Amino acid sequence: MKGIILSLLVVTMHSNLVWGIMDSDDLEESKPKISATQKFFVAVQEIAHNSHFSWPLYSMEKGLGMLSDTYRFSNTLARVTFCACVLLPELRQKAEMISVRLSADELNELQRHLSIIRRHIIKIAERQGLESHVPLLVRSAHNSDSAILTASTTVNAFVDHHKDDIFFRTMAAVSQSLGGGDVIHYTKEKNLEEMLYNFERIGPLASYIKVSNFNKEDNFRTEDINLSLDKIRPIFEKAHVF
Repeated sequence: MKGIILSLLVVTMHSNLVWGIMDSDDLEESKPKISATQKFFVAVQEIAHNSHFSWPLYSMEKGLGMLSDTYRFSNTLARVTFCACVLLPELRQKAEMISVRLSADELNELQRHLSIIRRHIIKIAERQGLESHVPLLVRSAHNSDSAILTASTTVNAFVDHHKDDIFFRTMAAVSQSLGGGDVIHYTKEKNLEEMLYNFERIGPLASYIKVSNFNKEDNFRTEDINLSLDKIRPIFEKAHVF
């Protein structure tokens, strides 16, 4: 227990340092500050991840989320920041290996939910007027998935879903004989790298969102974000990031 507490303090200090550097790099005036609560929630998730306590933490979050909307919404935003700034960079570094573990259907599901989360974060940030305070973060977050990524993940997922069909089995066999398997793996890897890189841009922006400024629409958007985070958790587990 002493080791866990010490590690938590180290991670919290590290988080404050990282966010302090980010604040100093951004020279925009009258910029809103990242709350201490947000920093703490992200630090707790990071120490749980590094100590392999993600599942107990996840269970605790679900229970405490029943007590307070403020806690639940703040923790959801922290989950987005943690996912974008810690988990996905890890995943992107191992994209070649992970793209083999994940099916085309799973990549398509991952892209769909990451896109949902990103759109909601941008909408909430814009409604709170963050575009006038941190315009670079908002513009960076707007970077969208390419048409090639969207089309290829959809087609690959369709083929993967119908792989038991004799036609697709035959096409797959022909593709493998012609070396097409390498092309498929390369495409999956590059698709994974692109969708993760695009989502990583949303982490810092989510940190500046204030739950105290939420309206009813923001509440609904944050609930939707939480659902999408839950949906992609099994994909992360299969990718061995938990």
